[in-house]
Amino acid sequence: AVCLTIFVAKIMKKVKDIHALLIGGCLFITGYIILSISHLPIIAVAAMAVVTIGEIIFYLQNKRYKRV
Repeated sequence: AVCLTIFVAKIMKKVKDIHALLIGGCLFITGYIILSISHLPIIAVAAMAVVTIGEIIFYLQNKRYKRV
């Protein structure tokens, strides 16, 4: 997840802050919804990958506003 943060941060620099927060939150929620209804382990692993990416995006953008 730490290595993934570098790549996600580079990609999300091009996106407005509010859009990044929305994208991160939607990925986070969608991943947990898929995780809760999945019956196959491979789908559960993919859903956790989506949750992780959403959490990284949301955290990176949210951290900017907490420094104030």
